[in-house]
Amino acid sequence: MTSRSLSQRIAGRLRHYRTRWRQTSRRVAFATERTLHRRDSYSYDAERHKLYLDPGRTLHAPRASTFGVDHLLHPSAATHQHSPAEVPAQIFVAWTGGNPMSENRTRALTQLREIADGIPVHLVTPRTIDDYVLPGHPLHQAYEHLSLVHRSDYLRAYLLRHHGGIYMDLKPVIGQPRDLLLRLTSDNSLWAAGAQEIGPDNLASNPFGPLGRDERVYFDRILQQALLACRPDTPLVVEWFREVERRLDYFADLLEEYPAKTPRGIEENYPVPWHALLAEVLAPLCLKHAAHIETLPSITFDFSAEYY
Repeated sequence: MTSRSLSQRIAGRLRHYRTRWRQTSRRVAFATERTLHRRDSYSYDAERHKLYLDPGRTLHAPRASTFGVDHLLHPSAATHQHSPAEVPAQIFVAWTGGNPMSENRTRALTQLREIADGIPVHLVTPRTIDDYVLPGHPLHQAYEHLSLVHRSDYLRAYLLRHHGGIYMDLKPVIGQPRDLLLRLTSDNSLWAAGAQEIGPDNLASNPFGPLGRDERVYFDRILQQALLACRPDTPLVVEWFREVERRLDYFADLLEEYPAKTPRGIEENYPVPWHALLAEVLAPLCLKHAAHIETLPSITFDFSAEYY
């Protein structure tokens, strides 16, 4: 037997033993868990599997997923042009319900128009939404069944994917929105710019393993989802919007059966988790495309102000 074949044989045996060791370790861990947690009887308790996101226990997300999908592994078929699309000088804000806008939101809209420095501010409402829906690109069929909050989550992805420009929530702003446009137009390699995420405790709770750890460590590379500017038709916005549409395909029949009846969708059977259409989609994509994204600490919301 040659020394090479002997080395290969030893390496093969080592791989075999490592595999057996891992299998044995898992069985021991499962047996320990079974011993510690097993009870004489079992009944499914949905409350054990909910993560409540607010003190009033009205908003919740699943503690775990029964459907493991990593949307970062599916790149956009769209290719980024050698001469990137221009960034339109426009600001989108949305009020997605037929209910009157609150005094604080109205005040924030007035402030935004004052600091917009001549940039057109488009208020997208149920009355004006058709002005922004492109031929051949209708809103998803499930849109009308979404809560008002999830409608705005969907709309920002739609507007920035197809139109581009700035999207902002109606909240008091510190800084100048024009800075976002100036940053994008000064560097054609950038696809998006915006306020940076507030902190690791403000991220969606769902990512596990290395992805969740990366989000918590590099949160300052993640765009604040309520205050950002994007070029249209880049892989970032294409992948963002396509994933939101795919998720709505999944939820469509459930939403038809259990549509939202309150602005925040806090009904017991409303099927779409709070973070499912925005934070869980956009935050990981910000890390995937970090080389084409810039966060600016010079602009953010005034979180000391009342805005609801």
